[in-house]
Amino acid sequence: MLVLFAVNTIDRNRDWSDELALLQKTMHRSPESPLANQKLGEVLGKKGRYAEAEALLKRALEIREQALGPYHPNVAQSLNELAAIYQFRGQYAKAEPFYNRALAIWEKVLGPDHPDLARSLNNLAELYLDMGRDNEARRLLERADSIRESQ
Repeated sequence: MLVLFAVNTIDRNRDWSDELALLQKTMHRSPESPLANQKLGEVLGKKGRYAEAEALLKRALEIREQALGPYHPNVAQSLNELAAIYQFRGQYAKAEPFYNRALAIWEKVLGPDHPDLARSLNNLAELYLDMGRDNEARRLLERADSIRESQ
């Protein structure tokens, strides 16, 4: 019995060798987990594997919307991550509606002065800076700073 546990432990250690391996194994075991889809998508995005990341993040968003409804903070989180992938790829027009929708959810759920809202404002502001829309970015950054100062 001890030998079987030892073999299983050695086998499982490979799964924990790095974040990517762990998340891939988790996805294999729980392909409908929105968190597994999201986290693996985030890791692949950081590695520049944007097409794979996009597919996983879209799936996480779909699962979360079905399970939680359209105005849940986890949905906003998925929208932000998907928007970031588009932004990294230079697909700014695709990213903008996702950031805007996430911002609207945060405002509705948390209120207009919540500190977490400032992070979403910064995300959209960074996109606007990338797009050369400096005045809009400045307005969002000022609002984010105002929220942080009030907290």
